[in-house]
Amino acid sequence: MPWNLHTPCYMTVIVLVADMMMARTEKLEVELGGQVVPVTYVHGTLDKSKQEHLVQGSKARFYYQCSQPTQGIDIRLGKRVIATAQLGEVWHREDGSPLCRHNSYNDFVGELILPELPRGILATLNNKTGIDRNDPDWDVVFETLADFPPQKNAAALSEEELKKKWMKILKAANPEDEVTSEISVWPTGTRVDVVAKGANGKCDIYELKTRKAEPQDLYQLRMYWDGLVLEGIQPTRGILLAAKYNDAIREMVEQLNSLPTPALPDGTPSQPYRFLLATHQEKELSV
Repeated sequence: MPWNLHTPCYMTVIVLVADMMMARTEKLEVELGGQVVPVTYVHGTLDKSKQEHLVQGSKARFYYQCSQPTQGIDIRLGKRVIATAQLGEVWHREDGSPLCRHNSYNDFVGELILPELPRGILATLNNKTGIDRNDPDWDVVFETLADFPPQKNAAALSEEELKKKWMKILKAANPEDEVTSEISVWPTGTRVDVVAKGANGKCDIYELKTRKAEPQDLYQLRMYWDGLVLEGIQPTRGILLAAKYNDAIREMVEQLNSLPTPALPDGTPSQPYRFLLATHQEKELSV
């Protein structure tokens, strides 16, 4: 009889994955009890915008708090979540000791999904709320995850991946443009996420986020714009590229576009702001 992954519980997992930015899904197989069992491992980075919101159904409610106690993966066996925030229980260092919790793993989240199994395979504790590490089958399962260790500072890595992919897309669309992430502004050396320079004075600047757009992202974009103007460089568009945005952010863009801009170094007026919003989906951008 084939293992059944098409359960309501599995659909709940899909909702959870939608709340994790830059999520990846690994389809794996392990041999347990003389049979090959499909294993799904979903892992990604914590969506900060969801941090204070419920991410599971009413029967099993918990929050991701971006802290050491909550970092790691959850383990789902059939319809039950039997363990949460597993890190050192799953991964080990080169010397064989458990991987220690550290703030650099705070953005890492994931879920290991196993189908309902016959009694006696993958033992759980008597209260069904934990794994029984005396069962060697769990070692077999965790060995399959050895090739997918948690990344330190995963959110920063994901934004870097997003930036690289967006630069590649821009360059493919306009091969003659100069697309770079090496331009800095202000005495602090604040680096603009992406700048695309082209013909006719084109100088588009981008702020990229793996999560939904937030007000501070627009202020960051404005800081880029003003910094360039003060150096004598006139931006043509300032685009916030995020997973999504709400009406309040759209209204904020309209208000920012109506504000006065700083003068160029020679005292002449600079062009009006032209801030825009775009989503990953609109730009067919994913990692």
